[in-house]
Amino acid sequence: MTKKEVLQSFCNVLIEKYGKEKATELIIYYMIEEINSIRQEHRLQPLKVDPILAKVAEDYAQYLADNNHYSHKDLQGKTPTDRAKKAGYK
Repeated sequence: MTKKEVLQSFCNVLIEKYGKEKATELIIYYMIEEINSIRQEHRLQPLKVDPILAKVAEDYAQYLADNNHYSHKDLQGKTPTDRAKKAGYK
């Protein structure tokens, strides 16, 4: 089984058990924990999830899927920075 297949199976189990929304939260949590474990080994500060940026990213991911558009810039030319500022991120 490839790493990708293992990860997909893990995600599917979480979705079946907790539903898509809670599974997404858990996956993000596990990813951040793993990243921070590696960062700690290299004496780097841990990453923290910013709720504003997380919401901007989640909304934009849905926008990309809905519009079959895959770019950092949206169809109106707005950038990630534009979207973050509009959401109140400073």
